[in-house]
Amino acid sequence: MNGVEAVLLGVGIAVVTWLPFAGLTSLGARRRGQVRTLAVLSGALFPVTWVVWYLRDERRAEPDNVTCADRS
Repeated sequence: MNGVEAVLLGVGIAVVTWLPFAGLTSLGARRRGQVRTLAVLSGALFPVTWVVWYLRDERRAEPDNVTCADRS
């Protein structure tokens, strides 16, 4: 295997690994109400998108905002 084949193999593995996560992130972005173009961009940049979603959802799940525990 020469250098060009090794690079192509590495790029292929990276793309095959990236696509499922990007696709699922795009679907999640559409469900959250983003327009299609921004959803595709969110999928392409999915690590950044996941961090933003985590930080936004973390604030909603703080104990002050939880009302289900108060009902018991």
